[in-house]
Amino acid sequence: MSKVCVTGAAGFIGGHLSEELLERGHEVAGLDDFSSGKRETASLLSQNPRFRMVEGSIADPAAVAKHLRVEGMREHLAALEAAFSTLERFDEVSTEAALRATADARGVKAAALIHAVRVTVTGKAVSPGLFEVLALLGRDEVRRRFGTAVELVALPNP
Repeated sequence: MSKVCVTGAAGFIGGHLSEELLERGHEVAGLDDFSSGKRETASLLSQNPRFRMVEGSIADPAAVAKHLRVEGMREHLAALEAAFSTLERFDEVSTEAALRATADARGVKAAALIHAVRVTVTGKAVSPGLFEVLALLGRDEVRRRFGTAVELVALPNP
């Protein structure tokens, strides 16, 4: 059988996916930063000798340093999250308008927020169209990822 890496292996979906892959005879390397995944899930999966848990993140550390660990970004993201939470529709047009309005109101370039949000929701400096990604993820998942990013920015640099 093949070797598979499952990101978010300690989470609900990743845990079930890992379990199914193990049942089918695959070797599974689970990757999770435990920002929302449960250590109990990882512990249960680790009882299978074909499962190996790795604690970590797929986030690009250089992108996090460049776009999130910037003076005032924590507050900018909090303001943007508040703006997103009031949107009647959480679609491409609405999220872009809210981001640009927040940037204007806070006196920052929209590009700075766009890059920070991209890293916040994808972990990478490059992704498919940001506003399409936001719409696909949906309001609840975007808010969860914003919360994780705000916590990450508050931590000391590695």
